[in-house]
Amino acid sequence: MISLLLMGSGIAWALININSLPMVVDMVEDARIGTFTGLYYLFSTMAAIAGPNINGWIIQLSNKNYNSVMLVAPLFMIGALILMWGVRRGEAKIVTA
Repeated sequence: MISLLLMGSGIAWALININSLPMVVDMVEDARIGTFTGLYYLFSTMAAIAGPNINGWIIQLSNKNYNSVMLVAPLFMIGALILMWGVRRGEAKIVTA
């Protein structure tokens, strides 16, 4: 059951990630788009590097029980959801012709 929940959460999270860079670009003024795009990719890359290491530590701490990742993953998803609730901006800018 938890695997199905995580698959659904993964699909939902992919839909959020598709829109995250455009949201970052819409939140900043035009002069700082490059800076914030770089920061976006920096933190995305850091997460991609840290994620497998954290999962490896969880597996080692649980005596090589790979199922423990499926128990800890929802906690990280809930933490990410709480952080995303804090985002109050990011709507598209109104463009006047």
